[in-house]
Amino acid sequence: MTAIRFSTLLVLGAFCVLSSETTSAPIPVSPGSPPALAKPPGPPSWEVIYLDSGDAVHGGCVIQINGLTRERALLSHGGLLALPFGIVVTPDRRILVTDRGRLIEVEAATGQQTLLADLGCAAGLTLEHDGNLLIAGLRAILRYDLTTGRVTLVATGGHLTCVFAVAEAPNGDLWALNAGCPARLIRVAKHTGQQRVISQGGLLHCPQSLVAHGPDVYVTDVATADGNFGVGCILRINGRNGKQTELSRGGYLVGPVGITLDPAGFLVVGDPYTINPTSSDLYDGAILRIHPRTGEQELICRGACDLVNPRGVAILPLSTPGPGHHIPHWQAD
Repeated sequence: MTAIRFSTLLVLGAFCVLSSETTSAPIPVSPGSPPALAKPPGPPSWEVIYLDSGDAVHGGCVIQINGLTRERALLSHGGLLALPFGIVVTPDRRILVTDRGRLIEVEAATGQQTLLADLGCAAGLTLEHDGNLLIAGLRAILRYDLTTGRVTLVATGGHLTCVFAVAEAPNGDLWALNAGCPARLIRVAKHTGQQRVISQGGLLHCPQSLVAHGPDVYVTDVATADGNFGVGCILRINGRNGKQTELSRGGYLVGPVGITLDPAGFLVVGDPYTINPTSSDLYDGAILRIHPRTGEQELICRGACDLVNPRGVAILPLSTPGPGHHIPHWQAD
């Protein structure tokens, strides 16, 4: 069976509802190519999970990567999941996913799916410092109260014409990644909702997602003039002056989508187009780790079988972490 690839616009534009059937147990996935780095010396206290648009058999998938072996298992698939895009995990292990305009919770222990809200448009997700959820809704930024389920409007209009991703700045302001023409990084004031363009155009061609760390904002994008996949890149944008820097380019990066920070301070990226030269399909996709200062790339794992469309990524804290801690290949001090 050949896996089907989806453009980001299709992911965000498909709002039809599929069957509500869910899976209740993890299903092993072939590990494919071996990881590039040695296994960590002790049990990690967290693991990477990511989304895959899957295929006609599995539907959309939430996949968990074992922190010791780099093997993968399907945590949840099908049911409400068809074209998942954004993902975030709360400190108490609530896995929240956007799919075709809906907000879905996936139970970490069982994979059980619950529809929380039908938002019409929903892409990237992030958690605020107070625990509420922020949602990039294309033409708006929404807030979802994880206690009451209430949805409120944070900001709309102005420069917010095609918001794919949102993140929180250190002072509580919001970063909004607008994928329109020109592509822009917008700062939205915490209390007033006032918008200010921090950076636009330049190296921003077809940005997909972002993550913020201190004054810096890291963005997944491509380095091709036409905005198509082929040469991927990670951009670092200074949130104070808008200066753009190409942190990492090419290599495993072909058309990166999802991005997050792991507890060690490294960037974790999902790229559905990473090339596997030993595969007949070539574009097997991959989950990568990237040094936040040097841009050095590490291959965590490749896509395998028909699950070759890695997209959104998140960090899942383990419910019973071992006594050891994951020691990364680099020291991101």
